[in-house]
Formats: sequence, structure tokens, C-alpha cells
Amino acid sequence: MQTEIELRQMRYFLAIAEERSFTRAAKRCHVALSSLSRQIRAMEIGLDSQLFERLPREIRLTQAGRIFEKEANKALEHTRRAISLVRSLNSEKKQKLRIGMSTLCNLPRIRALVEKARGAPEQATVECLTGYTSELMLALHRGNLDLALVDIELKSRGIGLYPISSESLITVLPKN
Repeated sequence: MQTEIELRQMRYFLAIAEERSFTRAAKRCHVALSSLSRQIRAMEIGLDSQLFERLPREIRLTQAGRIFEKEANKALEHTRRAISLVRSLNSEKKQKLRIGMSTLCNLPRIRALVEKARGAPEQATVECLTGYTSELMLALHRGNLDLALVDIELKSRGIGLYPISSESLITVLPKN
């Protein structure tokens, strides 16, 4: 007696329930009619319940079939969601964060933050590019960088400026 039902069998069942025809469901599922019928019959034997009323010109769901239809839809939706979540996790792992750093703001603490981001588990890989502020702004506009750390506040359409630190400057001169 079959106690487990495969996702493939659920898909076959739902195709029949939607099409109200074994023939159309077989075509839709790209399987032979005989194979589809065997799979449904095996499910019915395993469940010890008839899922369809097979009439001369019509297929109807039985009460058991209506219950199974509702739950099979949920099961397949959960399967699709599980697949989607795993794929999105994998795509997040493959993402690359492209950071541009001005040659004049390549400060040790900024470098330390970048290195920390590189070492974080299950995060985007970090790629750094050092250049002049004007070059980095152009790369941002072209989509070649995700963010840039610059030393000059250049305003540009479509680019947001967000200060992250301020450095105090000290002039050093000889006493004479």
C-alpha cells in the first residue's frame, strides 16, 4: 500500500482536476495517458479513496478529491517557495559589491571596513577600485560601481552624497 505521494503525482492530479480530462491533462503534463492513469490509480489505492468520478463525458472531483486538491496546491506552492528561497540565497552569494575609493581617502579605517565586508560569511564578494573622484563618479553613472568613497563633494544628478566621517586638518609649519 502506497503511503507517500510524489510531487509529480500531485502535479498530474492537479492537471486532471483543472482540465477535467485525463487526455488533456496527459498532453499538458507531456506524459502518456496510460502512465498518467496508472499514477492516479496508484494514488487512489494508496489513499484508499477515489479522487475522481469518472463519467462518460466528464471527470468530477469527489469529496476526497476536493480535499486533496486544496492540500496538493499548498504543497506545490511550498515546494516552489522552497526552490525560490534557495535560488535567491545562491544569487545573493554570487553578488559582487563594487566599491570605488578615491586615492586621497584610502584611509586605514575605511580599508578595514572593506576587508571586514570581504570576510563576512555568506555576503557579497567585495571588489575595490582606486581612482580619482571624477573617474569614480563617472563609473557610478555608468553602473560600473555600486558605491564610491570620495574626498571631494561633487554634486551630480542621480548621485546621492552621504558623509561618513570628517577629518580635521592641521597645518604644520616650521617655527621660524
